[in-house]
Amino acid sequence: MKTTTTIAATLIAATMAALTAAAQDYAPDAYATPQGYPAQPGYAAPAAAPAPQPQAAYKIAVAIDKFTNEANARDDLFQSLRSRITDNIVNTRKFEVVERQRMASVLSERKLADAGMTDASTAPEAGKLKAAGFVIYGSVLSLGLDQSHSSVQGFSASKDTAKVELQLRIANAETGKLLASKTIISEQSQNRMAGDGMRTTGNFAEQALQDAIRDAAKKVTDALMDLSYPAKILKVNPADLLVNLTQEQTEYGAVYEVFTPGEEIFDPDTGESLGSSESYVGKIAITRTAPRFSTAVPVGLPPSVFQPGMIIRRQDEAAAQRERQQEKQRAVQSFESRF
Repeated sequence: MKTTTTIAATLIAATMAALTAAAQDYAPDAYATPQGYPAQPGYAAPAAAPAPQPQAAYKIAVAIDKFTNEANARDDLFQSLRSRITDNIVNTRKFEVVERQRMASVLSERKLADAGMTDASTAPEAGKLKAAGFVIYGSVLSLGLDQSHSSVQGFSASKDTAKVELQLRIANAETGKLLASKTIISEQSQNRMAGDGMRTTGNFAEQALQDAIRDAAKKVTDALMDLSYPAKILKVNPADLLVNLTQEQTEYGAVYEVFTPGEEIFDPDTGESLGSSESYVGKIAITRTAPRFSTAVPVGLPPSVFQPGMIIRRQDEAAAQRERQQEKQRAVQSFESRF
């Protein structure tokens, strides 16, 4: 009886060992096929599909055509204005600035590349230009300086006021259709005082002229940006907002009105798009600028009111000045009401 029991136990142990070994031989491992079976010699698991790569963003081509010097301004000032306009447009990083005589060939090459009819690697700035562009041109109507002087009891005061006025036009580079016509005006002043035994140093008049030229060039760029890429909110944070304005486009303290875009409106006669209806949301003020975007904070509203994609436009300076005066008056009235 004991012998029979011993033999049975031995058989059971041997059977369990064989089953365990078989299970280990057929267990899936790091080299198993996708079906879970043991990998065959030479088998290699298929490589993971590569992640899709984002396509390069297209840039609109811009040619800066002739600006006529109808103001008969100094040539160095006239050239400085044109150079600053070019630099500002380039520094937005949103346009490809090309020579006027090359615009037609650039757009033609871009169209062929987009259609697959040419090698995109040989197209001008492949993947960056698209088959659309603008030509900007115009007339400089005023570019000069007005000076005024006064003296009282041995003291003299002088004021240098520089003014730049130009008629800006923006046309479709392919069709020649005029898309926008705008008058740009910039005035900048420099004041100085002197008295008995006192002297002032520095070229205040030249400084005023350069300030006016710089501001006018910025306004030209802003007009082009508004037509091509309206400024928008990029991101809403718990305490502030990010907007797609570079440090060349804005500055600390600038106030912008925020709108939410609505339904697109078309001319019933021509079918041309007239833009979209908009709803006013509130205001934001720039607190920090950077090469690619800027930071802003809401004015009198929580950040949660705003959303990415909302359009922002700079508040008219005259309107902003009136609001500041009204705020001061309200603060004074609030203080006086305590007594």
